[in-house]
Parts: sequence; structure tokens; C-alpha cells
Amino acid sequence: MEDEKTNLGTCSYKTKSYGISIDSGLIRSVPVEEQASVLRNLGVNVFNQDEFEEGVLKQVDEAIAVKETEEIVRGWERNLKAVDEDIKLVFR
Repeated sequence: MEDEKTNLGTCSYKTKSYGISIDSGLIRSVPVEEQASVLRNLGVNVFNQDEFEEGVLKQVDEAIAVKETEEIVRGWERNLKAVDEDIKLVFR
């Protein structure tokens, strides 16, 4: 499993695993003034669990949709190539 974390500024992390990247910067974090002082002093991002899960699932769904579309296009390209080869054989 590939696991790579990149600091994108002070508060945003992008984690890539199994070819899917989750960017925490795209998920709304709890405003600093609403965080418990203990967490505020740690300097970490704080998320509402439901919003975080929703944001992760949205990014996963988008990544899956992209992969599915790419696979469909590759299938069309293979079919087109096969038809092109058949046409060339017929008109030789």
C-alpha cells in the first residue's frame, strides 16, 4: 500500500492510498474559535466527524467515477481499433 502525506500549507494534508487521493483541505474544518483550547493549542485541524466522512466519501466517489470513465473510454478505443483493423483487412 502506497501511503504518502504532503503538507500543503499549515492546515491541509493530502493522503494518497490505492491510487485515490483525499485532500483534507477540501473538507470544512471546525473554525479555530469553536475548538476546545487543548486542540487549538496543538495546531491541528479539527473536523466534525459526519462532515469529514461525507467529504472523504465524496472524494472517493469522484475518484471512482473518473476511473470508471477512463475504463469506458479505453474500451471504446479498443473496439474502435478492432473495427479499424477489420476495415483495413476488408479493403486490402
